[in-house]
Amino acid sequence: MNNHIIKVTRLKKVFGFAIPFTLFIDDKEIGSLSNGKTFECEVSEGTHKVVIKSLEKDFKEELTLDEEHKNVEITVVAAMGLVAARPKLKEIKYY
Repeated sequence: MNNHIIKVTRLKKVFGFAIPFTLFIDDKEIGSLSNGKTFECEVSEGTHKVVIKSLEKDFKEELTLDEEHKNVEITVVAAMGLVAARPKLKEIKYY
């Protein structure tokens, strides 16, 4: 039963961060996480793998959702790497 939500937000930055990241949840491509974009995905209870791919370095996190932690919000911001922007964790908040 899909009664849990994983919400992923990329904070908007004004300069130099036009390159989108690609969001995957449990190895399934969800979409292009561009500047200021948010995705919400319904998932089942249990452990889920979130990956945000970039040209520079990928963000990877495993999250466990249960009766106490029904939903989670991940907020990332683009940070400049050596070659291109990379996703940098700003906050993980369970609610």
